[in-house]
Amino acid sequence: MINDFIHAAMPWILMGLALAIFFVGAFRRRGAVSILTPEEQVLLKKRMNERLATSMAVGLLLGVAAGSTPWLDIPAGAACGALLGVAAGYLLVRREASVPVVKNIVFDLGGVIIDTDEKLSYEKVMALGCRMPDTPEMEAESAAKIKALVNGEITLSQYVAYLQQYMPEGVSDRAVGDAVLDSLQGIPPKRLLRLRQLKQRYHIVLLSNIGPEVWQHAVGQLAAAGAAPEELFDEIYLSYELGVAKPNPDIYRQMLSRSRIVPSQSVYFDDRPENVAAGNAAGLRSVEVRENHIEELEVYQAL
Repeated sequence: MINDFIHAAMPWILMGLALAIFFVGAFRRRGAVSILTPEEQVLLKKRMNERLATSMAVGLLLGVAAGSTPWLDIPAGAACGALLGVAAGYLLVRREASVPVVKNIVFDLGGVIIDTDEKLSYEKVMALGCRMPDTPEMEAESAAKIKALVNGEITLSQYVAYLQQYMPEGVSDRAVGDAVLDSLQGIPPKRLLRLRQLKQRYHIVLLSNIGPEVWQHAVGQLAAAGAAPEELFDEIYLSYELGVAKPNPDIYRQMLSRSRIVPSQSVYFDDRPENVAAGNAAGLRSVEVRENHIEELEVYQAL
């Protein structure tokens, strides 16, 4: 009687076990596999398929062996064994796919961590009465000055002095400076929380093109949100301190040399395509961020 019950129930027990393994595998948290290079993704897929096939074959053989016992016949044993093998292989594959390939995260600041709105800043500067000539030459000169400010090559005071040439009399340096700094819009609460969570699991590095006054303004914005740079970042590398700015390869070399992080174990987020290209050239797994929208990236979500 007992043997008959076991013989009838055993296939269902084994199938239930297989389904349980599938269920566990399906809900395993996946890691940042999507940051692998195309070549690495091909190799990983090949290795995972081989592991799945091997597991299925082993399960089939064990199932056939189990079919010779009093509790199962050979067809039921083979079927259940193959199913268990596939389930176990699936779990192993998902386990491999969920192993984090990232130990370090390198963030840009403006447009990635802190929201930026350069259009708003421009509109506020113009609202002060700026009479800068609207010519291609002046546009190129203005863009070069902004880039120099962002890279820390000139100070905010120097940039304000440049703009004052085109301002009406009576507009204060303070008003012009505040309009320029309004390009930084602070850090959203959800992003701040996420950054704190990431710091518990990863080594977090900040690599930013920035000048001293703009950096102090950014620090103030972080403070207003209830955070300090040293709380959010393990290491901080700023262009004005290093004397070189992105996308110059030397800034990446300096960061990697000083931090001693392994580039292949690091993912780098930046909103400038030229910086992303330079990061890739330095060996970092670099991802371009749409300005102020890092949360949309699957790689960021998977970390």
